Amino acid sequence: MKRIAMLLLALALAVLPLSSLAEDAPTVTVNGTATVSVPADYAKVNLAVETNAPAVADALSENADRMAQVLKALEETGIDAEDIVTDRFYVYTQYDYTSDIHTYTVTNALTVTVRALNDVGRVIDTALSAGANACNGITFYSDAAAQANDDALTAAIAEARRKAELAAAACGKALGGLVSLSESSGSYGGVRLAKAADMAAGTAILPDGLDFTASVSVTFGLK
Repeated sequence: MKRIAMLLLALALAVLPLSSLAEDAPTVTVNGTATVSVPADYAKVNLAVETNAPAVADALSENADRMAQVLKALEETGIDAEDIVTDRFYVYTQYDYTSDIHTYTVTNALTVTVRALNDVGRVIDTALSAGANACNGITFYSDAAAQANDDALTAAIAEARRKAELAAAACGKALGGLVSLSESSGSYGGVRLAKAADMAAGTAILPDGLDFTASVSVTFGLK
């Protein structure tokens, strides 16, 4: 019986995690955040033509004619054909239940990449004058986005380590090895849209810089 009890005890000890066999080692958990700002290099503009008619064929025909004019005008501004892509296209029915009359709406939306930021306002004005009747947003991008993300993450980890070393010293300890690390990142940018006082000057687009932010939560051992 004693032999069986010893075997059961040995088996139990074998399956226990090592942390339960000794006192938990002390750790410190800290957060670090860093932001890297870079200028925008190009923009993507979403433009659309929306038409409505009692007959779906008429709505489609009018939409196609207006879109053809928009595409021609965009190309005349110097936009390359490969920088103009269809974003979405759909047809839906609009019902008026009070009169039992319905019409058809056709929407054809484009995403236009504008390589020269100074041309963004002119491209929007050109498309709207040619037949587009919606501008659904402008997004700015940077060719340095990947490097900015890496730099922000590196700086966030360095900030977390600095705080951990400070906390460890305050507790009379030295910083040990890395126990765990989690991170999150994101980019933020904006546009300031203003109509120039002189209408002939066109729509003024004032891009803000792009901010790439990384945040980390890091746990270190203490010794």
